[in-house]
Amino acid sequence: MNASGESRPQGEEEVNPARAAATFGADERTVLVIARRTLRMLDARTGRPLGKPVELRFPGSAERIVSSRDGRTVIVIAGKPRALAFALPSGERIGRVKQAKEVTAAAFAPSGLLVASAGVDTNARLWDTRSWAVTRVLPGHVGHIQSIEFDRSGSQLATSSTDQTAR
Repeated sequence: MNASGESRPQGEEEVNPARAAATFGADERTVLVIARRTLRMLDARTGRPLGKPVELRFPGSAERIVSSRDGRTVIVIAGKPRALAFALPSGERIGRVKQAKEVTAAAFAPSGLLVASAGVDTNARLWDTRSWAVTRVLPGHVGHIQSIEFDRSGSQLATSSTDQTAR
């Protein structure tokens, strides 16, 4: 039975109904909202749905969603050692990023060819989005990394950490 008293099919994992994540889409006129493994695209001005909802398959509940700048890929962070990448609008799983313990943040480079991920393990990682292979591990923090972002050119990366530093 779920939190609202409804029964769910046998073997279906319970998802915390309060967990949801949102971000702006590539055009900033669209808001992407994920809850209960369903991604909805909404008009940022009116809140009306744009297109059909997309079902995504991932473990756990969404904590964050990150959109590529071209709007064709999203990464869902669900508190696991990995975060999963999905193609839009199909919802097909196309890759994953992983940290030693837990992914806490991710960002796409402006080109879309790299993703930076961060986690509890104190390292940032760069991933090639064509192969979803790690291209570089960036140590430097003592505490876990809470946020990560590329600059507009994609040549620099900023991180902040629980060790009260930014790099």
